[in-house]
Amino acid sequence: MRKQKNTKYKIPTVTKEQKKKRAMGEILMVLLPCLILFLCMRFVFIIGVVPSLSMYPLMDDGYGMIANRISYEIGAPSRGDVVVFKKGNTHMTKRIIGIPGDTVAIQNGLVYINKQPIVETYLAEENSTQPLNGVNYYEVPDGEYFVLGDNRTDSNDSRAWDDPFVSRKNIEAKVVCVFNINPFKKGFVYKDVEKISIMETNSGAAAFDDANVVEGTTNEAGEVGGAISSTLPVVTIAPEVIEETEAVETEAVETDENGEVIMPGQMEPAPEQDGVDAAESNEGLVAEEN
Repeated sequence: MRKQKNTKYKIPTVTKEQKKKRAMGEILMVLLPCLILFLCMRFVFIIGVVPSLSMYPLMDDGYGMIANRISYEIGAPSRGDVVVFKKGNTHMTKRIIGIPGDTVAIQNGLVYINKQPIVETYLAEENSTQPLNGVNYYEVPDGEYFVLGDNRTDSNDSRAWDDPFVSRKNIEAKVVCVFNINPFKKGFVYKDVEKISIMETNSGAAAFDDANVVEGTTNEAGEVGGAISSTLPVVTIAPEVIEETEAVETEAVETDENGEVIMPGQMEPAPEQDGVDAAESNEGLVAEEN
């Protein structure tokens, strides 16, 4: 029987090059996911927190939202999309109501697109859409969009702006979902964004009234602002309240010989007679009439 030779176990040694490669691998395992997340946040998605109630009930205060930046790289914004866009120096989230070529009117507490009333199932039941700043009719130009917040009584949107439209180049992403970031406070919430639809003309909604139209005027630079007159009064809920005044016809004022104003219905005193004072003279006149 052959005896097995005892061999000493040698601990493998790690070279400096191997240590360097191992350290680089560990760093990449941490940095690569962060880099992918950064690129997604920068070029694919926007993840943010809802700061207000202008889109209630879709978005409540403190909700989170995810918006897709690529959606509008492969297609145009559509009517009903909830979008993130830049307005001035701020970013806002609203719903697209009018697309290029549309006419948008606000009458009877409803929104009319191309003179047809639309169904907005995402609105709260008590919501009623009213015009702001005295304008209730808009023609959406090419490359522009008309937007409204879902919370129509508490939303700073196209109705309130001097330039009521959002340029296509300023629309950055499409909101795809909304969720509650604090499920312990309001429970688990996840919502997809709904679309709007055109209501049938015989659905019972009031028909569009061509006589009740207040349009924004444009200056030489093409900027929209102000309003032209309408034949019917328009309800306004904007900070800038427009009061309508009615002309009152005034009657000619009559004066007596002394320059005093004679009130309507007041009889001019009769001239005094010899030996009879004014009171006795009036009594005599009344007696004679009777």
